[in-house]
Amino acid sequence: MNISIGENIKKLRKEKDITQEKLAEVLNVSVAAVSKWERGETYPDITLIFPLAHYFDVSVDDLMGYNKEKIEQDILDTIKEYHRLSRSYQDTKEFIKEAYKKYPNDYRIMNIYMWDIVDCADCKDEAYLEHLEEFTGICNRILEGCTDAKIVLDAKNMQAKLLKAQGKVDEAIAFYQSEFPNLTQDAYQKIEQLFTKDTEEYHYWNKMNIYRYMEFAAMKCARMYWYDKSLSEQEKVSKCEKIIDLFTEARKKSNESFLLVFEKSLIEQFLILMSAHGGKIDDIARFLDKLLLSAKAETEMIKTDDVLRKGVLVPYKTENILAYYINHWRTSNHWSIAKLREEEKIQEVLNKYDG
Repeated sequence: MNISIGENIKKLRKEKDITQEKLAEVLNVSVAAVSKWERGETYPDITLIFPLAHYFDVSVDDLMGYNKEKIEQDILDTIKEYHRLSRSYQDTKEFIKEAYKKYPNDYRIMNIYMWDIVDCADCKDEAYLEHLEEFTGICNRILEGCTDAKIVLDAKNMQAKLLKAQGKVDEAIAFYQSEFPNLTQDAYQKIEQLFTKDTEEYHYWNKMNIYRYMEFAAMKCARMYWYDKSLSEQEKVSKCEKIIDLFTEARKKSNESFLLVFEKSLIEQFLILMSAHGGKIDDIARFLDKLLLSAKAETEMIKTDDVLRKGVLVPYKTENILAYYINHWRTSNHWSIAKLREEEKIQEVLNKYDG
């Protein structure tokens, strides 16, 4: 926390060994005014800031209790705590609201605040419209002054969301097409293109991109089936499971790691959707079994695939992928998993692989 100007005046006055009466006399104000400053009940008039700083021989920043390093560290600590709360599936809205009140001009806090308040994972147009004026103002401030490219892109993303919420769908689509790179223009693709195609570096990044695209394709595939209104829930499960089994069979025959990446990602994504949307426990238990089998295979495969291993260490921070998933399902605070692990069939699957 930063020291208030009142606390600073009191501290500096005592260091100078003068009374409130003496300071009041020097500044031509009442003793009561000085007393109120020091108690934090009122603040000095703005015209007195420079005379106060000069009298105490300190900078205006020091007088005001402004410490750039401490403020920056507090912001970093606030962001770190926000992510900790988010990862443990705790409600972060009140936390980030308070952070935004405290640091309304920090672009990082502003950006997190916008996306947290609307719950962007599955947000309806109404939520964006409710904050239309506020978020438009925040986006404009970010675009006018922020130099962080990722935050700037997030602000442009929010602008497109706001356009769509207002019914301006064509404008939103055109905005995305003009302001955002496509898959072939993203950072990892450009890194790959730094190297000539006969080098080890090119091979590494090319393979890394394959894994990334397989994960992305798996996520889209899971959503394609789950959100298809023409299919019953059992049809969705059946179609997805057939694709998974085809990839599992192909992976076992070829031992190709990119097939495993798609296989495990599709299982995990569909399992998440079933768990969050009230899927049948038999289906969830069966998909969990498939996920743990894939995780076991990945744990073995990363021993000989350095690219896969390095990619795995980023999200999981361990080379024992099977142990990670077992622990996740046994300890996660997410409401869907916490509820599901009480089910006997889920416990049976976890016990099957545990240890």
